[in-house]
Amino acid sequence: MEKRLPLTSSRVVGSPDPPPPYRIARAFPNLKLNYPIAVAHQPGSDRLLLITESEGSAPVKIERIVDDPKTSELETLLELDAVAYSIVFHPDFGRNGYLYIGSNGPVKSPGSKKTQVHRYTMDRQPPYKLVPASAKLIIEWESNGHNGGAVAFGHDGMLYVTSGDGTSDSDGNIVGQDMTTLLAKVLRIDVDHPEPGKGYSVPKDNPFVGQQGARPETWAYGLRNPWRMTVDHRTGHLWVGQNGQDLWEQAFLVKRGDNYGWSVMEGSHPFYPNRKPGPTRFVKPTIEHHHSEFRSLTGGVVYYGAKYPELQGAYLYGDYSTGKIWAMKHDGTKPLWTKELAESRLQITCIGTDSKGEILICDHRGAKKGGLYALQPTPKNARPADIPRKLSETGLFASVEGHVVQPSLIPYSVIAPLWADNAYKERWIALPGADTKIDFTNWRGWNFPDRAVIVKSFALEMEPGNAASRKWIETRLLTRQEGEWFGYSYAWNDEQREANLVEGKGLDRQYRLKTASGERTQVWHYPSRTECMVCHSRAANWVLGLQTLQMNKDHTYGGVTDN
Repeated sequence: MEKRLPLTSSRVVGSPDPPPPYRIARAFPNLKLNYPIAVAHQPGSDRLLLITESEGSAPVKIERIVDDPKTSELETLLELDAVAYSIVFHPDFGRNGYLYIGSNGPVKSPGSKKTQVHRYTMDRQPPYKLVPASAKLIIEWESNGHNGGAVAFGHDGMLYVTSGDGTSDSDGNIVGQDMTTLLAKVLRIDVDHPEPGKGYSVPKDNPFVGQQGARPETWAYGLRNPWRMTVDHRTGHLWVGQNGQDLWEQAFLVKRGDNYGWSVMEGSHPFYPNRKPGPTRFVKPTIEHHHSEFRSLTGGVVYYGAKYPELQGAYLYGDYSTGKIWAMKHDGTKPLWTKELAESRLQITCIGTDSKGEILICDHRGAKKGGLYALQPTPKNARPADIPRKLSETGLFASVEGHVVQPSLIPYSVIAPLWADNAYKERWIALPGADTKIDFTNWRGWNFPDRAVIVKSFALEMEPGNAASRKWIETRLLTRQEGEWFGYSYAWNDEQREANLVEGKGLDRQYRLKTASGERTQVWHYPSRTECMVCHSRAANWVLGLQTLQMNKDHTYGGVTDN
């Protein structure tokens, strides 16, 4: 295809929604990181500790930076043959120099793995040397997925440790309600007064001390994959974020003896209701998001920085898959408010704070593209252009009635299309102007210029098997704006003369199909904007079908057939 008709009519730009109150920006523009997992402030200093991963079998590193926006240097303190998840400093770190790292490994060895908590010693004076040989094992258990490994000290001086269900899906070992194991729990241990030959002792006021068959370390249980734990340093409240299974993401304000239901429940909803429950009643999540708006919740931190008084005392949390950042203000007994703070395309693995108590967000990307991000207020004049709310207003169709696209749109098809509930699909590329080009890559998706739009329309046969009975039901647009991709869905009306923008939360609509025996109902799901970007993710390079393996076939372009 040597030349194409210029596209000058597209009006697909902007957003249908007002911008959220905050946006994200790199906190350390000169710092290039590989897969950052967590960040923690080193008490009494201007230093930050980071956990970073690398590709392949390279060791996980504990690294350190100076908390200065100009910083570009990484100091490696420790290399581990394990995936480290969390770092916490002892409350008396200034005197004893102790820090604790939760991890799971070994990475390089096949076979079963263990989640472990180790204590290390750091010099209290510059250059704050960490002594690898000081490692002391505190606690461990076998775990091969959903590993927990978050560590935090409570106001009571006890060390709290999370564990997951130890498998990768659906609590395959059925441990969620099992009190005889350390799995699927928040543990509470005393590391300052260990029993002889052990790294800890069990506090006498733990809720299941003395209960036959129950692990006395248990503080709360019924957890699937707890991801991030934090203690509110003013109130002492303990927060745990949790990755859900099929439909629900959760966070919990953890209290003594609570049972969070897994795997009888997924959040507040039945999952395997016939499985045997634990000894205490189920407690509903403090925060719960359906997968239409969250897909992989990353627990965060309670904010007490100086920049944003309106957020003080609020629990901030995010989502690895969608990049969204939310907050809840809670008084310990009830939520006061919950709201979305920011949208991003970050792969959020941690929300922590810097040396001044301001928010830092870990973006888990490799190839030195990962980084630490801060929140910034959205400018008051940042209202974007209003994206067209009718398909006829997008400029992509010569006539919506009849489903006639502009001649400048480029049709395409793929070798292995996704199944879409037996729908018929047509696809086009809308490239702005006459000279913009697609950058070829030999793997993953191709790269597109700003204001490019990928168009896909869906039709259902109202009489299955009769192509003449097709009725257009949905047109989806995937558009690139200022380097980021956004997905929008338009629902066709019954008259087939217009399609209207679907609201952000998505939509389900019933269609009556004629069959040989009468009629049946088919429910068509119009995805939420969050659901669009779960599949069309940064990891997939956004555009799924437009890649070499899918496009290696003949296409017809304006009378010319070519590969």
